[in-house]
Amino acid sequence: MGKAEGSTHASGASHWRRPTAALALACALAAFAFATLWPAPGPSAGVPPPDAAPGGIALSDVLRNLALLLPAGAAAVLLGVRPGLVAAAGLALGLAVEAAQLAIPGRDPSLVDVIANASGAGLGALAAAHADAWLRPRPLAAALALAVCLAALAGTGLLLAAAPGRAADGPLSGHWTPDLGHLAPYAGSLDAARLDGAPVPHGRLPDAEAVRASLTGPFRVEVEGRAGPAPSGQAALLLITDVEGHGLLLLGPEGPDLVLRYRSRGQALGLESTRVRSPGALAAAAPGDAIRVQARRSEADLCLAVNGLERCGLGPTVGDGWMLLLPERSAFDRLRPALAMAWLALWAFPVGLFAPSRGGAAWLAAGLAGAAALPLLGGLRPTPLAQLGAAAAALWGGRRLGLRLGRGAR
Repeated sequence: MGKAEGSTHASGASHWRRPTAALALACALAAFAFATLWPAPGPSAGVPPPDAAPGGIALSDVLRNLALLLPAGAAAVLLGVRPGLVAAAGLALGLAVEAAQLAIPGRDPSLVDVIANASGAGLGALAAAHADAWLRPRPLAAALALAVCLAALAGTGLLLAAAPGRAADGPLSGHWTPDLGHLAPYAGSLDAARLDGAPVPHGRLPDAEAVRASLTGPFRVEVEGRAGPAPSGQAALLLITDVEGHGLLLLGPEGPDLVLRYRSRGQALGLESTRVRSPGALAAAAPGDAIRVQARRSEADLCLAVNGLERCGLGPTVGDGWMLLLPERSAFDRLRPALAMAWLALWAFPVGLFAPSRGGAAWLAAGLAGAAALPLLGGLRPTPLAQLGAAAAALWGGRRLGLRLGRGAR
């Protein structure tokens, strides 16, 4: 009787497997098409793209393109396609998309993107083909996976921290309401700009070393001037750049929002910059109105203010590691709470999955305590309860899956 019930259960699982995989493949390909073929604004000259390798390759761009076809590759294997054919299909799809991008505004075709897409499809296919090996890893492999997940979370604060460079990197320049490249023009004007009380003139800054020292730790940026019409894209009231034109700090409007962006350690490694947004902060400022805009960073928070109305609680948290990978788009910034929860859950799930079979409750408690304690390392706000809740759910889900797969017997 038990054998018959087991056979029926396996047959039912097999019955649902192909439709589920087909749906997953369709969703993955639709997401890939949207991410690669939708017109996109060009990069902002005020906040330069992540630092690239000598060949002009940004690490964040490579990682994004690598991840785009991972789900599709895994779903294709679950439908019975061989991993080699999946990788070849990923290569062909990448070539077709890059060719189409020649006619799409804001898109920049690249052979590196093609290779990353094909590699992502191949890695997804291999992961699905050898799922049993990584879902039921040996103790050493499980310990390594745990270490990678915990290091990714622990490194969030370090990578999001400011990195304005060294004195040896050369002089710095200040720009008042600049119109540079793809940076949207701003019709307002600036009368004064200060960093920690010291003037920031338009043009070459007299004490670059002091400016870098201020931007490395807590700082206060303040500008005064006249408001202009809301810009259609990201504009700048104040922009500080180095000798190569890399943006160290940008404070300015994007539509009615106020945005602060600064160069981070992650950006120096080829990832994205750190940015925060105060939605609607400039909505009440009519063209010609006097404005006083402030950005204040403490050890664990960021505050933005317009004419004395300050909004705090904007500093990065342990869940904001997604900023290092996703491009700078207002839509992503507006989804920040959800993305932060998803990022924390993404890394917490494998922690629960690969946790030791004994002492499960203690392990889950330690994982939550770690997520709550990571801000003590510096540079991060206390982890919000919503993020801790997402981490707890992911830890529990990973733990339950690990037990269901029989990892406790190993």
